Amino acid sequence: MRRRRGGDEASASSAVMYAAVSTALCLALWWALPGARSTDDLVRTELIGWRNATFLSFGILVGFGVVAVLPDGDARDVAVAYVDPVLMLIIGLAILPTPIRLLRTMSRELLEMRPAADIEVPARAAVLETCWAAGLPDPVVRMTKTGGRLYVEVDHVVAPGTWDVADIDVLRRALVESLASERYTVWLNVDLSTDPAWQLS
Repeated sequence: MRRRRGGDEASASSAVMYAAVSTALCLALWWALPGARSTDDLVRTELIGWRNATFLSFGILVGFGVVAVLPDGDARDVAVAYVDPVLMLIIGLAILPTPIRLLRTMSRELLEMRPAADIEVPARAAVLETCWAAGLPDPVVRMTKTGGRLYVEVDHVVAPGTWDVADIDVLRRALVESLASERYTVWLNVDLSTDPAWQLS
């Protein structure tokens, strides 16, 4: 078999040793990071990075492991020359959707300052249900999310003399409880006014 021009011969045994050590280290860091329990998106992103590094190292280990056991000959020569770039292409394409998804989420938060629908919709529903239970009409709800923090502002217009500071404290505690989540930390601001024009500003 005639080998096509190109490729770069690599030592299969050295690559296997390197990939084995790299896989073990990446796997240890992937397991050690508290990403699944963290409310910080940056920590979870770091966790994903080490997970992908583990897959990459393991793919190299398997690929060069197969090459290392091939018998001497033209087939082995071709495999040694091309296994590295081919593995990079295959593994790169396999993990590509993850960074694209992360980039889309972060771009939305930075440019629109708006949480994802799976966060915004249930959070808004929780605010409305809590306000209805307190005898209040629909509030103006504003939400933004940055990293692991969800910022929620709840504005109401009430009749003069119907609410005092203690009542607002009760409402705020109920809202904090209804918005509590392991996915993020809530920063809540509750404002009540008797001026309808203020709510629209």
